[in-house]
Amino acid sequence: MKPEEHIRAEHEKAVVKKNDLAEKLRQLEEAEPKNFHDIWMTRDQIAYWQGMAEGLQFALDAMTRG
Repeated sequence: MKPEEHIRAEHEKAVVKKNDLAEKLRQLEEAEPKNFHDIWMTRDQIAYWQGMAEGLQFALDAMTRG
């Protein structure tokens, strides 16, 4: 697997994970709005995966430009 393909696959994984966690957060906020611990943990996980996706997208953009 070429480096660009590997980064693209990791990017897709990060985007899917972030979207899954966003859906989990939406459900959690509806079902248990006072469960602050789980809500904040899920938000932290979303932030991690969003940062991962953005970093990988930056790497892909840099590879295609240069």
